[in-house]
Amino acid sequence: MRGARDGGPAPWRALCQESRDPERRKHWAELFDQLDTNKDGRVDINELREGLARMGMNASSQAEQVSRGGA
Repeated sequence: MRGARDGGPAPWRALCQESRDPERRKHWAELFDQLDTNKDGRVDINELREGLARMGMNASSQAEQVSRGGA
């Protein structure tokens, strides 16, 4: 699958196009756009951390819960 770096569609767009549900595609597209703050077609780890923080999720505490077997 070609990605944004080599002139292809962003990976989320390719995966999202597989869904036949337009509402679901719209939801994922909006989420990606919110996370991709520098608009380069990718979400790097810093954008992901900042986005999770804006949504009230602490990435490190979430990872600790997962590693302990909690949800």
